[in-house]
Amino acid sequence: MRSIKNGNTLLIAHRNVNKMILKNLLGLTFTEGYNVEHKNDWLYIFFPDPIQLFLEKIGEPIGDIDIVRGYETINSTLQCDFNR
Repeated sequence: MRSIKNGNTLLIAHRNVNKMILKNLLGLTFTEGYNVEHKNDWLYIFFPDPIQLFLEKIGEPIGDIDIVRGYETINSTLQCDFNR
């Protein structure tokens, strides 16, 4: 990945690639990154300074959109504390 200095960047990838992208952005270990959950209809929004991450779970076409701070693990635990 190249460094992005200005503007916004949208990354779309497969499930395990997304996990490793979040691992690197949040400074997680390999195991922590592997345990990040990422399902279809989920969107992670990352802000680099200060580091913030939000998870959007998008329901059916006319369903609700749930937004929470942090990321969810494969054990359905919400993680909000991360340091680089």
